[in-house]
Amino acid sequence: MILHDESGDRIHASMCIDLYRKLKMEIREWSVYKFKNFIVMDNKTKTRPTS
Repeated sequence: MILHDESGDRIHASMCIDLYRKLKMEIREWSVYKFKNFIVMDNKTKTRPTS
């Protein structure tokens, strides 16, 4: 997933496969969702999906 914050900065996000399978029929492109109970981590990989 590619998200953005209040400032419009892009954020890469992922979810575990079990949660994806549970929600995949409900998630729609261009829709707005509220997230809670998540962890923010630095991306230290060479691949940057939001660049």
